[in-house]
Parts: sequence; structure tokens; C-alpha cells
Amino acid sequence: MSDPAEVAYEAYSRSTRGLTHDGRPMPAWGDLGPAIQSAWQAAAVANTGSATQTRHPWRAVTRTVVAAIIALVPVLIGTITELGLSGPVVVTALAVLGGVTRVLAMPVVNRWLEDYVPWLAAEPRQP
Repeated sequence: MSDPAEVAYEAYSRSTRGLTHDGRPMPAWGDLGPAIQSAWQAAAVANTGSATQTRHPWRAVTRTVVAAIIALVPVLIGTITELGLSGPVVVTALAVLGGVTRVLAMPVVNRWLEDYVPWLAAEPRQP
């Protein structure tokens, strides 16, 4: 169970001994309708106060690497051909790119970025 909304719902259920606010048994998460699950999702996201990059760091890494590959394909082909570079050099560069992106997506790093390099943080500073 990695969905923050389901985690919050189950925690609420445990804290109320499985009863709703009016004393009725709480339905299982899977039995809730989409509207109620969506409401729990909104509450969970609001409660985390974190950007999607910090909640789902590997998704951010994957998206960045894929975007870099797509954007740099013409440049990479020309550079590899001209410099006579091998495939492992390109793979290493992409691995470093992915590693840096993963580090930037860590909550502790994002908090540091918010304080010292706000333009690089996952979300803009709130006014």
C-alpha cells in the first residue's frame, strides 16, 4: 500500500476502530467510490505538503532521463560519431544524470534547495 490516500484512510480507520464519524462500519478502501477516494487523495496531498518530485522521486528521475535522451539524440549521435565514443560513455552520462536527478528529488535535499537555491526547488516558494 503506497498510495498516500489509502494509507491515510487506513490510519483513520485504525484510529476510529473501523467506524465512521457516526458509528457505522467503515467500508474497505476498494469499496469506496471514486469521488470519496479522490477526496482522500486531495487530503493526503494537502497533508504531505510536498511536490510530486519528492513523493515519487523515481518517476521524476525516469522522466528527466527520457526527456534528456529525446532532446539530445541528434547531438549524441553526432558527438559519438565525431569523437569516436563508445556506448558505455553515453550510458555512464545518462546514469550520472539519473543519479543527480534522484538526489535533487530527495526531500532533505529539496528542503535545502528551498532555503538556499529556491529557483532549483521542486515547487516555487509560496508568497
